[in-house]
Amino acid sequence: MKFLDVLTVGVLAGSVFGQDGEQQPLVHERIPGESLYNSRPDIHPSKLKVKIYEPEKVYAGYLYSSPWAAPWTNDFVTQVVDKIGPHVFREDGELVWTGYGVFPNDVGNLMPQVYNGEQVFTFYNGLFVGGGIGLGTYRVVNSDFDVVKRVGLKTPFLHDIHEFVFTGEDTAVFTNYRPVPYSFEGLEEYTSLESGWIYRGDIVEVNVTTDEVLFQWNSLDHIPINESVVLTDLAIKGNTSINPFDYLHINSISKDDDGNFLVSARHTWTIYYIDGETGDIIWRLGQNSTDWTIHENATFAYQHHARWVDPETTDLPKEPHVRYLSLFDNEGYGDALHQIPGYRNYSRGLIVKLDYESRSVSLVQEYLLPQPEHTSDSQGSVQVLPNGNVLIGWGANPVITEHLFTGEPVFHAVINDKEYSSYRAFKGPFEGNPKEPPAIVSVYDTNKNVTTIYVSWNGSTKIKAWNIYTPTHLLTTVPHKDFETIYEIQGHYKSLKAEALDQNGVPLADTHFESTYQI
Repeated sequence: MKFLDVLTVGVLAGSVFGQDGEQQPLVHERIPGESLYNSRPDIHPSKLKVKIYEPEKVYAGYLYSSPWAAPWTNDFVTQVVDKIGPHVFREDGELVWTGYGVFPNDVGNLMPQVYNGEQVFTFYNGLFVGGGIGLGTYRVVNSDFDVVKRVGLKTPFLHDIHEFVFTGEDTAVFTNYRPVPYSFEGLEEYTSLESGWIYRGDIVEVNVTTDEVLFQWNSLDHIPINESVVLTDLAIKGNTSINPFDYLHINSISKDDDGNFLVSARHTWTIYYIDGETGDIIWRLGQNSTDWTIHENATFAYQHHARWVDPETTDLPKEPHVRYLSLFDNEGYGDALHQIPGYRNYSRGLIVKLDYESRSVSLVQEYLLPQPEHTSDSQGSVQVLPNGNVLIGWGANPVITEHLFTGEPVFHAVINDKEYSSYRAFKGPFEGNPKEPPAIVSVYDTNKNVTTIYVSWNGSTKIKAWNIYTPTHLLTTVPHKDFETIYEIQGHYKSLKAEALDQNGVPLADTHFESTYQI
């Protein structure tokens, strides 16, 4: 029987017995399910199964991912508790922090950001409804794991999962979906309804502190319903306010130095560049574009996560009248009634060049999975990193890859067993100063006369070593390794505690003395 199995039996019985026969309470109650760590049997985090890792070529930073359960399954949050929620990993794929048990499992779009000059991370927290749409708020969390802001509590509407990005020191923009009544006149080919309901896509910029709306853009004032490529969904959508037809599906927004918004709309295969003052569409790029000539290898379908690319972070030339754009080219739609196929049968990360003089769009580089996969029918992200590498979150394919700018993969990891997707993936700074104490468990093997010590501190980024103490003296000092440090020592020690040390040997925090289990 494995030690974790011993813990499980003990908790189910209400206690665990130490080597002297006395009842020993557990510091962390074990929750039924799969746990990876003896010192924290109460958490069931995701695991990255790394297939490619070239440490000398990857960008030095932390990986952010938030696997989530399918929203259309009944009671999905209570039925599925393992492996979902916000996670941060080292660049080699080792877990650093999991929000399991700390933050709700209804979490998405975890990403590193800077707020008021402070490194933070943000994530969506709320309901997931059909079609990948969310109704909730955004949390801003600092390095002490304090929620310093919860944006959306004061506005008369709720945020959507797809986007939340800071646009200034105390401003942010997010997506919003609103069901509104709509006439279906002229759409008799697709629906028998004379009128019904559709989702209106809004861009909303707010003051983060007050939730005051600074800018609001209504898609129906600018984009007609006939630009949608998924009108066949009207056969099963649009009949009620809780089943609206999603004609546009905005999934990314960013604001540039000119104050204008770059917006991706999945259901029109189009990226829109919108004036940040008037709301007018400056140009369209994609299926409904008459503003650009798009080279065949630069076409895209059902895309996500459009962002401007700074050529100074890459080897791209900085030319007048030229801008570069990254996006995730899904090419698939999934559960559409009569899906219009994309241009190709695989998904890819994409960087394209926009030449304002010739009004042409050409391929700069594409990024593919190292092994053949079907299309990612939803979700996905592309992040150009500060060293010029490119990180791809493969969305519905629960995979994260990092590539040299030229396309060579230098990191490839599968999230768990591919059972839960991750909307996006990012890489960036992370500092963790948890307020909860470290955790320790020790086990004495009577046959080997060896005590094995397991110690961890969820989220801490400052540990360099552990002091291990008996009640009377310092037993040993061991280097910190991975999420859970494991150390074997000869002999039997009835109780132990661990003290975390930083790089200068300064104590950070310690555990309580915990009795050693015997097997």
